[in-house]
Amino acid sequence: LSCSTVYPKIIRSLKPILSLIKFCIFSVKSPSTSEKKGLAASILLSISETAFSLKLKVAMGIIIIDAKIKSAKYELETLKRNIKESIVSSYYTSQANLDKIKYAKIAVKAADEGLKNALARYTIGEATFLDVLNSQKIKTQARSDLILAIIDYNKAQAQLLFDTGLINEYSALVNYIIPPKDCYFNIENSEFNQNQS
Repeated sequence: LSCSTVYPKIIRSLKPILSLIKFCIFSVKSPSTSEKKGLAASILLSISETAFSLKLKVAMGIIIIDAKIKSAKYELETLKRNIKESIVSSYYTSQANLDKIKYAKIAVKAADEGLKNALARYTIGEATFLDVLNSQKIKTQARSDLILAIIDYNKAQAQLLFDTGLINEYSALVNYIIPPKDCYFNIENSEFNQNQS
């Protein structure tokens, strides 16, 4: 709690007491002893009620602030844990896709050998043209699988860089799209455009 929020509350809570004191000073000309005692007792009771009310409000405020701090700490820990899990997951996805690339390269080599064998057998008359076409289909599928594995690996690498904070959505795409006017530079007002006019 800051002073700028506490002091106005204290002054607002003391207004009834101040008005009672003002009434006693200006409206009662010569109070008797019993009136003075009664007035003093009512002022003390009002002050003690106000003090208790202020203590209660401050205590409640402190409890609320403590609860908000605990909640913020919990949210921070949850966020840290989620970021760590995301980074670890992206890393292992990247490694799995790297293994897929290795196996896809092996499959492409095997499909190349299979096509060479099918062509050799076709040349000597042991295989039909359908066997050659089937081997070409297998080679094309193996190459397609290799390309998809490379794309998946690149996506996983980009996700890993994003999760670790090394890139963001603007820096990742800066070479592929024209950035918004408020991002990095303004194309319309660049030196190149000014020199040409």
